[in-house]
Amino acid sequence: MNHKTLPKHLSFDDFSSVKFVHHKMSFIYMNVANGKVLDILQDRHLSLLKSYFFRFSLDVRGQVETVCIDIYEPYIQLIRSCFPNAKIITDRFHIVQHINSTLNSTRMHVMKHNPKYYARLKR
Repeated sequence: MNHKTLPKHLSFDDFSSVKFVHHKMSFIYMNVANGKVLDILQDRHLSLLKSYFFRFSLDVRGQVETVCIDIYEPYIQLIRSCFPNAKIITDRFHIVQHINSTLNSTRMHVMKHNPKYYARLKR
């Protein structure tokens, strides 16, 4: 990996890699503009990610304008500490997933505490 440049727009994600590496989740990041995978790390822990991105100079990291992520808190901390000018963008898939989960949780709560509406809310 060339540690002298970074694109202006990045995307961070993780994926299950249980069969391939020691850790359960691996980290992947890509250039949003062209969809090219820039690197894959075998671990997504914050300390490892910070040490990886601090290999890039502050000038290079300062040129990153946006980073698209899911709602994983360590990524937010990583961006705030490593990319001083980057705006955080939460991807649509995870926003919709979070809203759906919250609505479903509320529906289940109402079903359990209001037997009168159970049948309607079950569907």
